[in-house]
Amino acid sequence: MLPQLHRQPWMDSDIETFRDQVRRYIAAEMAPHLPVWREQGYIPREVWRPFGEMGFMLPELPEEYGGAGASLAYQLVVQDELTRAEMPNNVTVHSIASHYIMDFGTEAQKQRWLPKLGSGEMLVGIAMTEPGCGTDLKAISTRARRDGDHYVIDGAKTFITNGFTCNLLIVVARTGEAGSRGLSLIVLETENLPGFRVGRLLEKIGMPASDTAELFFDGVRVPADQLLGGVEGHGFKQLMGQLPYERMSIAVPAAAV
Repeated sequence: MLPQLHRQPWMDSDIETFRDQVRRYIAAEMAPHLPVWREQGYIPREVWRPFGEMGFMLPELPEEYGGAGASLAYQLVVQDELTRAEMPNNVTVHSIASHYIMDFGTEAQKQRWLPKLGSGEMLVGIAMTEPGCGTDLKAISTRARRDGDHYVIDGAKTFITNGFTCNLLIVVARTGEAGSRGLSLIVLETENLPGFRVGRLLEKIGMPASDTAELFFDGVRVPADQLLGGVEGHGFKQLMGQLPYERMSIAVPAAAV
């Protein structure tokens, strides 16, 4: 029998029921596999498909994109329960990256990717950090050069959560001048993508089941309609706009620990 849940002040009976469902699913279907996932350094992507089908992946996703249209509290419950079970932060990053598409994507981009992200068919990551500049976004050197109706991406990223297992990736790249004004976000469907390569799975002090990888881009051609929002140079503004949600998504698992 699972331990009795402590009801938080912000929870109502529906959220409490949802939390119980999430906790039971994790205990039955995921926790028994955690030692193997820790040993291999990643959770297989197919694990997230049934998790999404249960409505746990992106419960806050609007109904028109296949979600439940639930309040953000439901996503935070998922993060809380995964952390309680010592699961890594794959869904946290998946939710953060999905919110970029939800908040800044064109309608066509939302229709194309959000239903698959909600169902768990796709797992998404966001590639910011680089070997030469860390998280200094203004110094990013990965470049996306416009070539007709495509962008050609060259560069490298490191410490990318979900980098080994994701099949959708939001890449922070330089499309213009130096500094913050020249950055854009470009979405890549990574499976069988020429010029895209996943490097090492990186060892960490904690969260050994969370895949953290090096990524390399060597002349990767991406259709121009995969520029997030459809306008160049908005990347830095988009990144700063998501920081409050990212910070909350880090704080909830930290409190859960």
